[in-house]
Amino acid sequence: MKTDKTRLLLLLLLTLVVGCAMYEPAAVPAGAENAATQAVVRVESPLRWNEAQTLHRGIKYLKLEFDEPRMIKAYLVRIDLKTRGLKFTGTGRADRWGEPMLDVTNRVTIIRTRRQTTVNFMRQLRKPVAEGGRGLDAVLAFNSAAWEPWEKPFTHRYAYPYGLQISDGVIINKGGGGGTFAVRKDGSAFIARRIPQEQHGELSLAHTGFGVIMENGKSLAKPGDTALAPRMAYGLSANKRWLYVLAVDGRQEGWSLGANMHDLVAILRAAGASDALNMDGGGSTSLVHWDESRGRPVMLNRHDERGSARSVAMNIGIYFE
Repeated sequence: MKTDKTRLLLLLLLTLVVGCAMYEPAAVPAGAENAATQAVVRVESPLRWNEAQTLHRGIKYLKLEFDEPRMIKAYLVRIDLKTRGLKFTGTGRADRWGEPMLDVTNRVTIIRTRRQTTVNFMRQLRKPVAEGGRGLDAVLAFNSAAWEPWEKPFTHRYAYPYGLQISDGVIINKGGGGGTFAVRKDGSAFIARRIPQEQHGELSLAHTGFGVIMENGKSLAKPGDTALAPRMAYGLSANKRWLYVLAVDGRQEGWSLGANMHDLVAILRAAGASDALNMDGGGSTSLVHWDESRGRPVMLNRHDERGSARSVAMNIGIYFE
């Protein structure tokens, strides 16, 4: 019996030895190496607006930096929409509005706006009327809608912005869209998935983005919305008093890798937003304020080490009367 037990123990030991020798680590699940991409940034909530920098009357600014789940640099502005004299404006119709673009191939694209960097947009707003500007006390500007054409050489002078676009009560484009930030003529603001045509006449401004990503505090970001990129997003508080404008740097190794939709929701929710809208991001992302001490517009976010900026189809400006 002892011999049989000994043989059995030896057989079990041999099986374990062979099994360990043949063992191979399990393959890394597809996408596991992108865990930092899929993870959501953890944000202190609520954000400490009492420690924020005051850029201008009614406008506060926070620069946010995260190391986990990846390197992220974000720039967040909160605007008090109840501030006396605060007004909105936006990119207007191009001089050749309604004409076809002659430098676009394979399709007919109609001119709606003339592309312009957000910095130059602010300069134009502040330039005296006698010098061809609008003579406004503009203090903040940021890009909004995506557009076409977007094809080589990417230097088209004019653009066709997607979705409903209204600036200063003038309709730039009547298209639909995935979500719109709008300001009524009475100054009240809202974010909506769609605005019926019969309400367009009530609006002084409406700029459509890619889609609503938070509604009544609930995230609408999909599980697959994990792509990282530079981002631009807007948020609005439940009482519609506070507008949040969020710019995130991206695609810059060692500086900021970018954000996904879930990150945008997390940051804007911590800021105080109840509704949020994803706007045109990537290289278009531009958040600019007027620096009174320097006497010029200053870009808060960073496109790259060179400080370059893209000419975009639509910008929103905030000024004081």
